[in-house]
Amino acid sequence: AGGFVGGAIYPTIFMSSALGSAVGASTTVASWGGQFIYLSTAAATSVSLAVLLNTNLFGIMMIVVLQANIPEGTVSANFIALSLAVFFCYALTRKLVTPYVHLIKSPKA
Repeated sequence: AGGFVGGAIYPTIFMSSALGSAVGASTTVASWGGQFIYLSTAAATSVSLAVLLNTNLFGIMMIVVLQANIPEGTVSANFIALSLAVFFCYALTRKLVTPYVHLIKSPKA
């Protein structure tokens, strides 16, 4: 049963952004400032895209490209934070979850 991969991308982005926004709206994260609220949403979205598509850097780059509302000078800090979130998730789940969830198979050497 094949299908268009893009059909799963948009619901994944929506659900993970909603989850990240809920985490950012918690009183603890909200008290840290607006940048942490944004990062909780961006990190959740990046991680979900990386797991879904099995492309760690694409999950990060897509969010970096969409960062038009970020103040100047913070893109590198956000890139580091998103990289940490994506690769930490990948390190934890690469044997348990990642082989079964992604839609694009890893190339075999």
